[in-house]
Amino acid sequence: IRPFPSPTAQLELSIHAMLREGPERPLAGALDLELDDFPVDRDAVYQRAGVLGFGRGLFTHGPMRGSQTKYAKLRQVHEGQLVMSRLKAFEGAVAVATSRFGGSVVSQEFVTFTPKAGVDPNWVDSLCRWPSFWEALRAASTGIGARRERVSADALLSLQIPYPDAQSQRRIAALNRSRQRVASLEAEREHI
Repeated sequence: IRPFPSPTAQLELSIHAMLREGPERPLAGALDLELDDFPVDRDAVYQRAGVLGFGRGLFTHGPMRGSQTKYAKLRQVHEGQLVMSRLKAFEGAVAVATSRFGGSVVSQEFVTFTPKAGVDPNWVDSLCRWPSFWEALRAASTGIGARRERVSADALLSLQIPYPDAQSQRRIAALNRSRQRVASLEAEREHI
């Protein structure tokens, strides 16, 4: 007997069905590449972020002193941006930065994209959680072997995705916000 899907899983299934609607267009119609690089200050302390695979979002690495990295430059993440790990995008390591991650930093192995005017970051977040999107990223990866595969910024922007009209994007975004609230309540219930 298969267990009944959780409310979060039910919402995700509804969102995934809605994401299939609309004519296919390049993702460049929704996102702009925006790289906010800056030189590392050896005395500064930075809040590092990373991206979990399979659409599970961003995570914090914790603080790091500038003197603890070999990178000459870091990249700042802004709220609402899509953050992609070039090294792990083929495993769905893409996420939209929530307010908690605005101001965090990543290495230049990550690329950041800002939704164009009129594009709801919650719709973009829904894409990041969609297994069909991960499959498209996997197909766009280059290189051989798990440690050498890469997805470039241009490859992500060139992906052909179903592009719903503005009203459908708003419906998907609203459903995604509901999914986030339900997931938060389910997580709280787990800790009781």
